[in-house]
Formats: sequence, C-alpha cells, structure tokens
Amino acid sequence: MANIYALKSQAAKLVVKGNYAKAHAIYQKVKEIDPEEPGTYNLIGDVYLKMREREKAVSEFKQALELYKKVQYYPNAIAVCKKILRTDKDQTEVYNDLADLYVERGFIGEAVINYLEYASRMRKEGDKKKEIEAYKKVIELGPLKIDIRNRLVDLYIAEGEREAAIEELERIEELLIQQGNQAKLPEIEEKLAALRIGEPPTSKKEKREEYTVRHGFTVEDMMGEGAKLGAEVEEEIEEEVRENISGEEDVSIEQEIAKLHENTVIPKTEPVTVENLPPPGKSELQVAPTEWTNFEELAELCLSVNSKSDAIDYLYKAGQMYLEENNYEKAIKAFKRIINIRPIELRPRQKLIEISLKREDMESAAEWNLDLGKCLYQKGAIAEADKAFKRALKLSSSKEKIRKSVQKIKGKKKEVKKVEIELPSISLVELLEEEEGKAVKFKVAEEKEVEEPVTFEDLLEEFKEGVLEYIEDKDFDSHYDLGITYKEMELIDEAILEFKKASKGEEIKLKSIEMLALCLIEKGDLDEAEKIIKEAISIDGHKEVEFLGLKYNLAQIYEHTNKNEEAAQLFREILNDDTEFKEAAVKLKELEERIEKQKVVPEKKVEVKKKKGAIPKKKVTTKRKKKISYI
Repeated sequence: MANIYALKSQAAKLVVKGNYAKAHAIYQKVKEIDPEEPGTYNLIGDVYLKMREREKAVSEFKQALELYKKVQYYPNAIAVCKKILRTDKDQTEVYNDLADLYVERGFIGEAVINYLEYASRMRKEGDKKKEIEAYKKVIELGPLKIDIRNRLVDLYIAEGEREAAIEELERIEELLIQQGNQAKLPEIEEKLAALRIGEPPTSKKEKREEYTVRHGFTVEDMMGEGAKLGAEVEEEIEEEVRENISGEEDVSIEQEIAKLHENTVIPKTEPVTVENLPPPGKSELQVAPTEWTNFEELAELCLSVNSKSDAIDYLYKAGQMYLEENNYEKAIKAFKRIINIRPIELRPRQKLIEISLKREDMESAAEWNLDLGKCLYQKGAIAEADKAFKRALKLSSSKEKIRKSVQKIKGKKKEVKKVEIELPSISLVELLEEEEGKAVKFKVAEEKEVEEPVTFEDLLEEFKEGVLEYIEDKDFDSHYDLGITYKEMELIDEAILEFKKASKGEEIKLKSIEMLALCLIEKGDLDEAEKIIKEAISIDGHKEVEFLGLKYNLAQIYEHTNKNEEAAQLFREILNDDTEFKEAAVKLKELEERIEKQKVVPEKKVEVKKKKGAIPKKKVTTKRKKKISYI
C-alpha cells in the first residue's frame, strides 16, 4: 500500500509540472496494482482532461462511478456523476444515475431535478419508454404532482397503453377532488370516457409546458400544482440552466468582481417548513438538499473528489441561507470555509463585511475591509483596494494599526515587482464579474478543468498571496508555470516573457512555444505567432504527434487570414497523424465547404473588391480554450 501512495505522489508532482504522459503511465501502474480502487480512475480521468482527451476522461470517470456504486459509496458517486456532466453534458444516462444516487442519499428534491432533466432528454431523443419510466419515478417521489401525471397520461396514450392511461386519469380525478379543484374535472372525465370506449381523447390541445430543471427544487414544489411561470421567469431559469450545464470558461481578471457593489445574492431556495408539508400519510418525501447542513455536507463530499467549484457553490448557498436566518456564526463559518478553499476569493469577504455591519461590529468590518483591500491589491485593482483601505480606516478605532498593515501590504507588492510584474489598472465592478462567473457551479459548472490536490490554480493563489520566491533563469519549469499563471491573469506581455525563457529548456521547448504562440495570437500579433510556430515545427528529434497542437494553432491563423487552402492542408496533415482529432475534422469540413463556395463565384468577389477598394484588416481575436495540446 505504501508503494501505491508513493506512486500517486510521484504522479501528482508530474501533473503539476505539466508532464501528463508520465503521470498517466504511473497512474496506470497504480490501477494494475489495485484495479478495484475507484479513486485511481478518477485521477486518470483528471489527467486525460488536462491532455484535452475528454472522451477518455469520461470513460475513466464512468469506471470510477461504477466502482463507487459497487461499494455503495454514494457520496463520491454523486460527485463523480457531476464531474462527468461538467466534462460532457450530453452523457444523458448519467442524469438518471445521479437521480438514483440522490434518492439513495435521501435528497429527493435534487433527485426530481435530474429525473425531469433525463425525461426531457429522452423526449428529445424520441425514447418514450424511458421518458415514461423517468416520470413514474418522479410520481413515486411526489405523488401529488398533477401536471407530471398529465404528461404521463399523454405518453401512455401515445404508446397505446390504454389501461395505464385510464388508471392514471382515475388517480388524477381523485387528487383533483381531494384538492377541491373542480374546474379541471370535466376535461379529465371526458378523456376517461373516450378511453373506456376505445376512442382517443378529443380534448383541446394545449402547449405542453417544458419541464425546466432548476436548482432549489424543494419538497413544496412536489406537494401541489404550484405557481405557473411567466415568460420572463422561464427565460431567466432557462438562462440559469444553460450556464449551469456548460463548462466553466476562462475569464479575465477585469470581470472578476462585477457584483460587489450590488450586494451579491446567491440564488435562494425556499426552506421547508411545517406549513409546506403534506397531510399525514399522503407522502413520505424527505427533505431535499436545500437545508444548510445538507449543503455543507455536499460541499465536503465534492472536496473529497477535488471538485472545488461545486463545493464552493454549495457553501455559498449554505452561507446565504444562514445569513437570511440571522444565524451569523454559522454564516461566518461557511464564508470563511470558502476563503480557506480559495484564499483570495472576493465575495465571501464582502459577505463577512455585511455580517459585521449587521452585528454593528465595526472592528470586524474594518478587518475584513482591510483583507478585501489586500486581495484587490494583489489582483491589480489598486484604486479599488485603496477605497477598501479607506473604509477600514474609517471603521477602525486602531487607525495606526490599519495604516501599518496597509504599508506592509503595499511593501509586499513592491517585492513582487522585482520579478518584473506590472499589473494593469482594474476596476472593482469588472473584477467581481469574473469571480461571479467562476461561482457558477453545477457546472452539470461552473468550471473549469477538474483540479488535482495541487494545480496551477493553487500556484496562482499562492503567487497572489505574495509567497512566490525568486526564480533562477535556468529553472525552465518554473518559468513555464509562471507563464501559465500570468496568462490566466491576462497579463499577456508578462506571460510572453516567461514562455520565451521557458522555451530555452529542451524538455519543455515545444509546449512553451505553443503557449507563446497562443499569447501572441491573443494579442493579435499573428505574423510573429506564425513565424515561431513554423520554426518550432522544423525542430528535429520530435515525433509528428508532438507537433499536432502547433499545427492546429497555425491552421487557425491561416483560417483567420483567409489562407483557406493552407489551413485545410494542415488540418489534413493533423488527421493523417491522428484520425480521432475531432476538432480538426470539423474545421476541415467547414473549410472545404467554404473553399467550394469561393470557387463557384470568384468573379463576383473580385468585382466587389474593385468597387470598394482595399478592405482594412480586422483585428483578429481568438477564443481562449481553443488550444489543443498533445504534449
């Protein structure tokens, strides 16, 4: 067993250094030693994600999921399900697995959310049998939900299951009588009469409501009809779902704290109360995870499989609910826990300031303003940091102490400048926008690549805390790591300098040049990016597969500069070396169609150019997250 721990530790260090191939090989050895350990499959999946091999990552996560289910370790199985959906939201069957697991844990509200999502996807795929099964599970959890029973009746009729439809309609009739809802009885009786004589129902066709999956689905939602959503509310919820089921994108520091002036509010859910519960004997529903302790428990479970983003999302919800209940001590604990996970997250500090002011604890408010200012200063929002420092001075009775602390913070800033860091002026509103974006987790998330215990994100946090030590010129790996950090901070010029230094190291030359090219593309310096990529591709002593990422980036440059033939040729070369490179296949198809269209009407294009004269070049920007690396 000690051997396994040593191997895992060795692999983790390789991951931090970006040597994913060697890390993968070591994890495979660990898997051979203990094939029944689900955590190993989880780690291998994380490595595949870093290598941009999402299909292989999903395959490993699924094996981890099955092993966790086999040993009935449902908490970790839930977290792995969410990892899979963050990686690939189209893994439809995982929604059903996730719902089943939530039932096992007693989190009925979350189970319903996922069963409805699964049913919706089955409907789009035309699989009515699986859709029926999903709705039957929902009804078992919420037997009083008439609108879902109506949907089930429609499905039974469509599948020719007349007896099942009659039985369901009779149950709906009973429920309507119990609830005193006489208005809908004639329609139900008309349907029943038609079905009993073997005729299809002739009731008015209505636009069937799409079941929108949303967080905060409570036991109360399952107790009765509930209020119907207006168009505006539906649009808001649908937008929330679109955000929640998408992977988290890289965003600029300038967008990180946009909502700090607006008293950021975490999405609220209505807690279950005695008034919400059904009459005795009518339901055995358990409380959904909208209670504080359940959110905190889910946060810890997410952390156990390194899903930090989901954990932070749950802690925000717990903290906000405690805050609304005026349970300040527990709210403070939740927001401090977030700071422990992400040391320079801004929003929990804003919440802690809010709590301090509500409690009229001016000294604590001053301390948290000072801490907020320190974070802002490290993020480069100098003007906003000074505002926080001034608020701290105003609130505190120990003004000299605050002044000395501010001087110390700014002194640390100067030390960091010795390694030639120049932070741009950043506004407070723009900075919180980025952080708000990062906080969207369910990320069925928020997020971003799945994190290892020690990742570049951790290195970035440490750097911003001012603990980065001086790096020697020949420490190429550290220069590369620092370049990654700068790029994530959108300090592109500084990142370029670090990647140039890192490219002098033979072992990481290609991947350093690849990152350098991406930075130049991001700046719009396509000529220089093209030049260095061509030079890199001509370097001897490397396998063709090692050049795939560079060739892909060069093809994109050609595409943006209308060199479509050259771009297409590069994509063909990539596919010749790697037939599973799906992005290249998609790009090649698009280019070939574009080239064919251009061949059809070449004269027309020439005439337009002559009439209008030279067309000025547009600045080319590239989306982040488009880098494909095989190194």
